[in-house]
Amino acid sequence: MAEGSGKPKKQVRLAKVDSLDEDTPTSPRRSSKPVKLVVYTLDSDDQQGVPVECTSETGGLRTTAGTIKKAVLFKLGIGEEYLNMFSLWMTSPYLSIQLKETHMPCRLYRKWEDLLAEYTTVDYDILGTDKPLLSLRRSAFLTLKEERKIKDKEVIKYLYKEALFNVINDRYPMSKEELLELAGIQANIVKYGEDPQSLDAHYFRNKTGEYLPPHILPTKKSTLTKLLRRTSLSATLEEELMEKYREINSKLFPSSPSSTPPPLVDVMHYYLQRCRSKSFYGSVFFNGQIAKKMNLAKMIMPTGLQDRPIVMAINMEGIHIMEDCHPREVLIKLTYEQMSLWELLQPKEEEEDSFFSCLHIEWKAKDVVQGQEEAATVTKQLPIFSRQAAMMDAMISNCVNSIAQKERQLTKERKGKQAPIYNWETSGPKLPTEGNPKEKKLVCTILTEDGKCLKEAPENYVKFGRSISNQKEAKQEVTSL
Repeated sequence: MAEGSGKPKKQVRLAKVDSLDEDTPTSPRRSSKPVKLVVYTLDSDDQQGVPVECTSETGGLRTTAGTIKKAVLFKLGIGEEYLNMFSLWMTSPYLSIQLKETHMPCRLYRKWEDLLAEYTTVDYDILGTDKPLLSLRRSAFLTLKEERKIKDKEVIKYLYKEALFNVINDRYPMSKEELLELAGIQANIVKYGEDPQSLDAHYFRNKTGEYLPPHILPTKKSTLTKLLRRTSLSATLEEELMEKYREINSKLFPSSPSSTPPPLVDVMHYYLQRCRSKSFYGSVFFNGQIAKKMNLAKMIMPTGLQDRPIVMAINMEGIHIMEDCHPREVLIKLTYEQMSLWELLQPKEEEEDSFFSCLHIEWKAKDVVQGQEEAATVTKQLPIFSRQAAMMDAMISNCVNSIAQKERQLTKERKGKQAPIYNWETSGPKLPTEGNPKEKKLVCTILTEDGKCLKEAPENYVKFGRSISNQKEAKQEVTSL
C-alpha cells in the first residue's frame, strides 16, 4: 500500500462504458437513422416524460447525452446557463449511471446487460429482463455553493423534486423529528394557498406514504390492535403530520394583515435549505460490504463469517459510510482533506469472477492508545469490498479533481495570489474522533504515527470476505461513472 499524499495507481475497470466514447458524431454515420427517445424527470406532473427526436443531423443512434440534455432543458424552459447543473442518467431498480456528455445513450442501452453483470450482484434471470430509463437529474458534481446561487424557479422546482425523492425513498438518514418537519413543509407546498383549518388528520390517513419513508409508517396490525389503537391517548402519525403542517404554515404564512405570503418557489427553497444542512445531501450512493465484528467461535468457523452491508455516499463534500438498514445510520463521515489515502485494489484476473474489488481508504483520527491517558493521532485503514469499487474510486477522483480545479480557478480571479495546491496532509480539518458511537462498528486496521500496528483487521475476513458467494442479492443504488 502506497503511503503519503501521492495519487494512487488507477486500475479502473470502466472499459464497457468508456468504450461508448470511441465513436463520435464526427465518425462515419452508419447509424444516423432517426430515433425517438423519452427522457423522464422526477416531476410528478410529467409522468409521460419529455420526447426527444435524435435526427440524422444530431447523429441518430449516436446522438450524445450532451446534445439530448440540451434539447430536454430547452423543452422544459431551463436556460443554457444551467446546463452543467444537470446530467442525463440511465436508471433501473438495480443500477443507475450518470452519463458523460460524450456518452451515447442508445449504445449504452444495448450494453446494459453487460453493465449489470459487471457492477451488480443481481440474479442471472434479471440480466436479460431489466430495462433502464433515461432520466434528467441533478449533476453529482454540482457543489452546494453553486446550487445556492440558483434563482430560476424551474430549476429550484426540479431540485426540490429530487430532494423529496431521496427523502421519501429512505436514502437520507434522518430522525423522525426531521422527517416530520420535511413532511410538514411538503404538505404546505401541496396545499399551497389553502386554509390550514380546512384540513384535519383524516386527510393524511391514506397519504402518509406520500410524505414519509417506509420505515416511519405503521406496520399492518390485527383488527384487535386497531380497535385498541382507537382508544389510545397517544397521537397518531396522521395527527403528528397535521400538527407539523399547521406549525410550519403559521411560521411561513403569518396571519398579520400587513404580511405578504411567500411565493410557492420560496417554500420549495425552504425544503431544500433543510436538506442542504445535511452533509450527505446530493450524494451518489454505492453498495458494498465491510467486516463485521465476530466472536471467537465465528472466527474459527469460516462458514460463520458475516459481512456488514453498507452504503457509501459520495458527494463534493466528502464520503459517508452508512449501515444499510432502515433507517440508515452513518458510521463515519470524512471530508477529502481528512482522507490521507484511497486506493482501488483489484483481484487477480483469474479470480475476478469469484472475488469483489476493494476500495481501501485511510484517514487519521484521534483515538485512545493502550497505555496512554490522552488520545493520540493514529491512522485507520478500512477495506470496502464491492462490485462497484471501481465506480467509488472514479467518483472520489472526479470530486477531488473538480474541487482542485475550482480552487485554482477562484485563486486566479484574485489578483496577486498564487493558486493553492490541494493538500492531502493539510492540518486545517479537525480529525475525526471516537465521539460517534456508531464508528465502533467499523473493523479497521489501526497504526500509530511511527507505524506500529495497534489493531489489525481479521485475517479470515481478508481471505474470505471478498468472496462474491458471501454477498446476499440486493438491489444496487444510484451509482455514477
